Amino acid sequence: KIKWIVTVIIMLAFVIFGKMIPSEELTVRSMAVGLGIDVTEDNKYIVTAQILSSNGSQTMGNGTRVVRGQGESLTDALQEITEITSKTLTVTHCNVLVLGKSVFINNAFEYVIYMLIKSTYLSDSIYVFGYDGNTYDVFSQKTAFGDNASLYVQGLVSQHGTMNDISYQMLSQCAVGYYSKSGINWMPYLKKVPVASKIPSSDEFEEVKDTDDYVFDLTSIVMLKKGKIAGVFDKNGTKAVNYITSKVEKGSEEFVLTDKKIGYYVNDSDIKLEFDEKKMAVDAKLTLFTTVKSIMVTNGDGYPLGTSASEDEIKECAKILQTRIYDFYQKLKENNLDAFNFQQGFFAKDGIDREDFNLNKVEFNLSVDIKVEK
Repeated sequence: KIKWIVTVIIMLAFVIFGKMIPSEELTVRSMAVGLGIDVTEDNKYIVTAQILSSNGSQTMGNGTRVVRGQGESLTDALQEITEITSKTLTVTHCNVLVLGKSVFINNAFEYVIYMLIKSTYLSDSIYVFGYDGNTYDVFSQKTAFGDNASLYVQGLVSQHGTMNDISYQMLSQCAVGYYSKSGINWMPYLKKVPVASKIPSSDEFEEVKDTDDYVFDLTSIVMLKKGKIAGVFDKNGTKAVNYITSKVEKGSEEFVLTDKKIGYYVNDSDIKLEFDEKKMAVDAKLTLFTTVKSIMVTNGDGYPLGTSASEDEIKECAKILQTRIYDFYQKLKENNLDAFNFQQGFFAKDGIDREDFNLNKVEFNLSVDIKVEK
């Protein structure tokens, strides 16, 4: 009986784990960890792939190489990468997709999203980013932390994606946003930030040399309407979108009062939305659960005042945050950008398809409550 059980277990192991073994040897496959897509003025597609490699140079990140392919379609561009590397390109382990600005201005967003979302090899949970330039610039840079750019950016959103000033979008969310009633979606807009680092010379008597490494700033978002850029917003916009549309579990806030500056750690958040379809009004209640980080005097030497804020000071801080979100909402109204998904909220409430939905006809009432944990 024991031998029979062992035999069954071995057979099951071959069946289960055998499926996990690739049909091709890894030596004849190129494993992409990051993809970038750009579009030329004559509508040709350029795909940049950051590929794991044992002989990657320092300018291309640790253990990777960067290869570009071009073609009339995404398929053609990917095929050219395979021809350049003489290896089959695999994207099953790719978790970073960067879309260059050219994708948005050349009406290519829908095609790109459609082709990628129907791919059986690319995960629909891949992180998507926008970039104001050519995506090769992103993948060919050595980050200040030594990792390749793809893994570095992936780490930022996977570890800090629930922060108040970092937004993230997955491929599936991009598709949902594009085909939603408002046609609005957004994604982090990558910015390269140079960081000067000192490289010791091999000769101890020579001067220490400077070199420029990079980090990536993810606190800005690019807002799209039907695949076209409708606006780029700073971290106040990112925070507003995160607070109203998702759950923030960490982050920080800082408020300048008349004579002092109060900093908070954000530990959690809660948002409740109520839709009144008759009045076309949205009542939102945002609650932040925080810890006071610091209180500093704003004049003189800026000496610390401890970490105990009064009830009136906390309410004043909540009022400032409310104003920041209202200011961002006003920018959305000016361009009729339904980033808070109000149209979908009304539709879910009464089932009426408002083809002519306009934010300027919506009354947005927001209350903000900051709770301080002792």
